[in-house]
Amino acid sequence: MPHTIGNRRQAFRVSNALIVDYEVLSEQEMHTRIHAARQGGALGGVSAMLSQMDNRIRDRITRLRQRVPEAASVVEALNEKLNVLINMLPMIQHPGQRLDDQTWRDGNVSAGGMAFVNEEPFAVGTCLYLRVMLAPSYYYVEAFARVVRCETVEEGRFHHRIAVKFEMITEEQRELLVRYTMNREAQLLRARRLGG
Repeated sequence: MPHTIGNRRQAFRVSNALIVDYEVLSEQEMHTRIHAARQGGALGGVSAMLSQMDNRIRDRITRLRQRVPEAASVVEALNEKLNVLINMLPMIQHPGQRLDDQTWRDGNVSAGGMAFVNEEPFAVGTCLYLRVMLAPSYYYVEAFARVVRCETVEEGRFHHRIAVKFEMITEEQRELLVRYTMNREAQLLRARRLGG
């Protein structure tokens, strides 16, 4: 479901390395695909469904680690083994569709939107379908979004900084982003305290 940033938890934003794959859509294509997703279709097919399942497993492993660290390690190893096998199945992940083969880039993310550096510019209002991998936990997020800002920057091969607002993201992934940004900010604050 689409959401508005109605409280501080949802507006929490963290700078982060990420991988972004995008598809430019017309206004009509975006509305058609959002409608289909609301009728129960997966946003990105089998690959996306598997990545969402992996998100849930990783989230539960994090909670299990606090109570039974050894059991969490075993579950994590089994999950990694399954991921390797899944990635080898060409019917599920065709060459060129895998996010982990792409370049990490600078960005920031919140439950309401994100920004990322990019090689090509986009006009404000451009509709995008995004697939995103977040470091360091390899969480996967997908969403329909609209460009709200495009600035010129010089960051290696990336010459533009694109800011987008999510037009449609599942409730599960929105909650994942809320937890992720809060946890990342806590990790960064701890690292700064230990370093300083």
